[in-house]
Amino acid sequence: MRARLIQFWFNIQSSYWFIPFTMGVLACVLALIIIALDRSWGTALISSQPWLYANTPEAARSILACVAGSMITVGGVVFAITISSVSQSASQYGPRLLTNFMRDRGNQFALATFTSTFLYCIIVLRSVETESETIRNVSGFVPHLAIFVALILTFASVGILIYFVHHVPQSIHISNVIAQIGNELNAKLDVIFPERIGNEDSSQGKNDAEQFGEDSVGDDERLIHVDGTGYVQTLDAESVFEVAIKADVLIKLTCRPGDFVFPGRIVARVSPKQNASDDVAQQIASAYAWGTQRTPSQDIMFLVNELIEIAARALSPGMNDPYSAMGATDWLSAALVHCMERETPEGQRFDEEGVLRVVAEPINFEELIDHSIGALCPYVCQDRNAATHLVRCLVRLTDAANTKYHREVIQRSATLLHKSCQNQSWYENDKSLFDNLANQIKAAMHGQSG
Repeated sequence: MRARLIQFWFNIQSSYWFIPFTMGVLACVLALIIIALDRSWGTALISSQPWLYANTPEAARSILACVAGSMITVGGVVFAITISSVSQSASQYGPRLLTNFMRDRGNQFALATFTSTFLYCIIVLRSVETESETIRNVSGFVPHLAIFVALILTFASVGILIYFVHHVPQSIHISNVIAQIGNELNAKLDVIFPERIGNEDSSQGKNDAEQFGEDSVGDDERLIHVDGTGYVQTLDAESVFEVAIKADVLIKLTCRPGDFVFPGRIVARVSPKQNASDDVAQQIASAYAWGTQRTPSQDIMFLVNELIEIAARALSPGMNDPYSAMGATDWLSAALVHCMERETPEGQRFDEEGVLRVVAEPINFEELIDHSIGALCPYVCQDRNAATHLVRCLVRLTDAANTKYHREVIQRSATLLHKSCQNQSWYENDKSLFDNLANQIKAAMHGQSG
């Protein structure tokens, strides 16, 4: 259940409607409060403060109607511009980036400001009363303080509009898009790999946990299935650990965020079998929350795939933009260096008494670099600039490597890239350059290992 709540909160934060809706409600509440203050001592405030302008009912209505009409018009334009820019950017950089643009706080606050000002003015407008219309007194009612606040909101909206005009082209600039994904990837790596490497003998990247294939079934294990179809978006690991302790079982997780599940997919194995009641199985299954798309909430491979997709699209014949691909490669290499500096979390989790309770499959450096470089090879090997830049990135990775394990993994990726580029027609003309870069990786590896 907690996994569903975590997923729901992430979806709320990623939605385009939550902030505008919340600020709209707050604007209505603010209008009612200001109107109540106006009825209590608004007239006295106006008379004691000459810099506040006292409006007639007709003037008040004109001002509020003008502001409300302008705000809803500008809000519609803002929404149209946002959708247009998002659609164009998603078609160029990839449809998975649509979520990034929808989560953009600048666009959300811009739309929220205009709609909130509109709602505020509408609420205040209905409180204006002339002497012939009033039902409370014979002198009518003009919410002077509320109108003054409406003018302040109008000035703020103009400032937000200027910001929005600047923010939209900035947010869809390819360099900023890549940097945003890269920074989010590094932030997620800090969460998943909180511990930093302490010494040369670190076992970074080596998963000590056993790997449990779906084909091997133990006699004393109960298989846990899910009844839905989609991508795992959230895994409530704390709930799984609590269930394992309470039921006195060992839970082997065979599915992690980003994996695709379907009815009958094994997501966990519980032993001993006699302790794995139906209630325990239900609690473990409910620790998973899935949806129709992958999200960066707990899935760092989703962010890696976004950078790979940008690079792949940039190197396509239709776009032919190797420099955008090189930018994506730079941020991927920065993430790999960030990962090398941190300890891979253990795949085993013990309780306070030292009893093994949960076995998982954490992501390690080897999987991360194999997924990144392996996916990029078919695309970068077709472009001389992108290929040589990727090799230079691998050289820098080798220089930054602090363990033999890291250098061996990088060397294997460099060899894969080197073999992929050998079959390209451009390779003959640049063979010496490419070979020199590849030899730099070998030299750096042997130099550091020696």
